Amino acid sequence: MSEKKSFLDSVAEETTKPESFNEEKFEYVNGGNKKKIIIISSIALLIVAAVFIVTYITSRVTVPDMVGWDINNSYQWAQNNKITLNINNEFDFDIDEDIVIAQNLEAEETIKKNSVLNLTVSMGADPDESMEFPNIEEMNNSEIEAWIEENKLTGAQIETQYSDVVEADKVINYELLDGNEENFKRKSRVTIYISEGSQELAETIIVPSFANTTAAQVIQWGSENDIEINIVEVFDEYANAGLVVTQSVNSGTEMLRVDGLTVEVSKGKAVTIANLTSMTKSEAQTWANQNNVSLVINDRYNNSYAQGKLYSQSIASGTSTTEGEIIKINCSLGKVEVGNFVGGTKLDILTWKDDVNENGANISIAENQEYGEAGSFGKIISQSISNDTVNTSTEITITISKGMKLIMPDLAGKTEEEVRSLGDELGIKILFDYKYSELSNPEDAESEPTVSRDYVISQSILADTIISDADTINVVISLGKEN
Repeated sequence: MSEKKSFLDSVAEETTKPESFNEEKFEYVNGGNKKKIIIISSIALLIVAAVFIVTYITSRVTVPDMVGWDINNSYQWAQNNKITLNINNEFDFDIDEDIVIAQNLEAEETIKKNSVLNLTVSMGADPDESMEFPNIEEMNNSEIEAWIEENKLTGAQIETQYSDVVEADKVINYELLDGNEENFKRKSRVTIYISEGSQELAETIIVPSFANTTAAQVIQWGSENDIEINIVEVFDEYANAGLVVTQSVNSGTEMLRVDGLTVEVSKGKAVTIANLTSMTKSEAQTWANQNNVSLVINDRYNNSYAQGKLYSQSIASGTSTTEGEIIKINCSLGKVEVGNFVGGTKLDILTWKDDVNENGANISIAENQEYGEAGSFGKIISQSISNDTVNTSTEITITISKGMKLIMPDLAGKTEEEVRSLGDELGIKILFDYKYSELSNPEDAESEPTVSRDYVISQSILADTIISDADTINVVISLGKEN
């Protein structure tokens, strides 16, 4: 009977056994090598731990107590430690501007680098806060300084001035540049002037150099130092006009204030005026251009000099003057030429008179009135001088027409049509008005009108009166009986 085998036994017979199924063999290992392995492993663990600790430490930073720091110092610390600051600004009367008020992390607390740290920073006292404006004029300098400091005023300033009226340390005046006392704020600008009292000057003073300074600057120096300044103007070939040439006391020299100081001020280079009346207009203008002076030529009527002749100048020849001087010179227009104004109006000849008189003609106009031809009213019908040349200051007589002479006709009993025809015939202007006629018997409403319809009731100028064709006649025409 064959022996029954298990599945494992069959497998064992058919295949080669793996080494794990073989019998274990033990070999002797030297103890020193094992110790080396342990030491190396420990060192490796220590290095890893050290690297971790160092990395942890170097990636974090300890937050200092920044309260009370200037914000610039906080920014410097944050930059050095790779921290971002988030700033919240707020007004605080008790803490100066740019000082840290609070932080969101406690001092000595650690924070990762590249993290955000929140800071609250003071903007100082609120500049828009309303303030009570005191009675400045009753305060002295120290009281005003204390008021400015205690209220942290940003726009107030004190300036001192000498004063012979206000005693020292008292207010001279003040100037509000923003608003007024009622709406005064911390930021409002105000300048307060405080007296230093009278300026006490020493009897002597060291004189500075006034070379190349202006007369105005010297006068200002004299005013500030209570010294009388005497200005003498002189021509100078080299110094520009207005600059000091010499001074009576040398610079660096001590002088008594009561002695005063004299300075010579340049009028510029001297220009000697030529005899311009011996020149023509163009020659005189050329000379003026060459000598840097201005020439103003006035055309004037003159009885003694031919037209175009220069005959007088505002600065005499041979006189020394400065560059830039204005010289006025008269040029003759000769005698006055009078035209013929007959047929023109009075305005025509008066306009001509005004024009020539602007150039020294001094013409006068005398006026007469006479009757003339029809339609001539207001026109010149004769003049005493015409189409001729006259001397200056001549009087010319003109005759002005009053119009054609007429005798006012009697219009009573005439109709409107007859009056119109008569007006056209005489050349006079007639204006008509219309009204109801009075009744022949005012107590009888049925009575007839005194003037029939369309007939003349009255005329403004009485019959047989002398008139002219320029007159206007008002005539009232009857509308007959009022119904």
